[in-house]
Formats: sequence, structure tokens, C-alpha cells
Amino acid sequence: QALRTALVDTPASLVAPLGLKPPPALEALLAATDEDERALATASEIAELIGPRVRQELGAAASEPPLPTAVAEAVGSLLADGGARGDMWRGVQGVTTLSRRVGALMLRRGVQRAEGTPGLPAAAREAIINGNKAVADAIEPAVGG
Repeated sequence: QALRTALVDTPASLVAPLGLKPPPALEALLAATDEDERALATASEIAELIGPRVRQELGAAASEPPLPTAVAEAVGSLLADGGARGDMWRGVQGVTTLSRRVGALMLRRGVQRAEGTPGLPAAAREAIINGNKAVADAIEPAVGG
């Protein structure tokens, strides 16, 4: 949604008085679908499961966003603590499955978008489709495949 806002919605409002609009292919690539919403909802579930413990480890009083290294250290610290790790494991059982499912879903959605985007060069379309399918099938094999 943020990408669509930055690349389509905001520029569209600025250039609309000039009679211009974003390219249809860009709008098609960034259009949200029900499948996209499901993937985002799953990702939100994952964040809700592990976010509180990471925030607690970082110290909720911080007024600025933490540095990526601080987040990595906080997660590492949680994983090193046996009790915390057990608590997290009980709270996030299945999170790896959800993560893989979200990743594969996003990659497969990229395939669908590439297949349905007019004006995309054939070589680019083929690279996107083949690459995304291969990675999606590697992290979560397709049903029946």
C-alpha cells in the first residue's frame, strides 16, 4: 500500500490538474487484491506474535526507531535465553510455516501480476515468472506440485 501511495496515488494527485495520470501498467502492478490482503494479514499476525517481546527487549521507552543492529541483538538475546525462547516458541508455533507461506504467496502474486501486465518486455516477464516460481516452490511447494 505504501508503495502504491508513493508511486501512483501521490503523483496522480499532483499531475491530475495537467491531464496526466500514472501508466496503466504501473497501476495494474500495484493494485491490491484479496490475496494481497490475506498475505498482509498473515504478516501482521507474525508481527503481533513476536513484536511485543522484541520491543520489550529493546526497551519500549526509546523515542526513535531502533537501529537494525539493535533489533538483531534483541532477537539474538531472546533466542539465547532458554526461558524466553520457550515462551516465544509456545507463542509463535507455526510462525515459520506462516513466514514461508507469506513469502511464497507474495512471490506467486508477483507471477500473476507479471503475467497480467501489458507492455512488460517478454524477457523481463519470463525472468520474473521463472525466478519467482522457483523460489516460491523451494520455500513452500505448490499444492499438488
